[in-house]
Amino acid sequence: MQPEIDSLNRPRRCVRPAADAGFSLVEILVVLGIILIIAAVVTPYMTKTLDTYRVRDTMTNVASIAQRSRTVALKQNTTQRLHVTKVNGQVVLFVTDSTDAAVQPIPGDPQLYAQYWLPTQFDTPGLPAGGPTNLTANTMWGSNFVLNNVNIDPYFNSRGMPCTTNGGGPCAPTNGFVFYFRYNAGGSFRWTALSISPAARVQSWFWNGTGWGN
Repeated sequence: MQPEIDSLNRPRRCVRPAADAGFSLVEILVVLGIILIIAAVVTPYMTKTLDTYRVRDTMTNVASIAQRSRTVALKQNTTQRLHVTKVNGQVVLFVTDSTDAAVQPIPGDPQLYAQYWLPTQFDTPGLPAGGPTNLTANTMWGSNFVLNNVNIDPYFNSRGMPCTTNGGGPCAPTNGFVFYFRYNAGGSFRWTALSISPAARVQSWFWNGTGWGN
């Protein structure tokens, strides 16, 4: 095969098209393998981070509605109740006058001042079990008294102070409240809690595997 001659009577170089243009199947498989390995390593961390954000954001809203209950009590000069209940399996918090007998938030209820529906991953199973210790007054507020108001609806009197009705009677002063919540992330549980101190300080608590913290 003779080389072609250009206009200046010079032989042209034979240029052949590349036989391996683009990516080979092996290269594509290698890249996909690397992507899958990275995804397998990163996904659990991303999921854990998203769960952490969801839990903390939820408890921020829980604390906010507790503060709302106290604010309404002060503004309305009445005793307010923070209901913690479940409707069709979903946990909901709502604020009403202490005399309101509603067991769930009712649209149009004139005594309903606020409500918050927790994500479906949350439950209220009672006292922590399977690892977390119970919160104590000493842990939360540096006090040594026995905490009696656990997992019962908090009340605030007309002065914005926590109180308990003792079965429907006048709202009497109390040594505070704590209510536990559990978050289920595919069978992996996280425990959180809402506390209200005797001085009406509202706090959220999170179990980190070894102890409680804010």
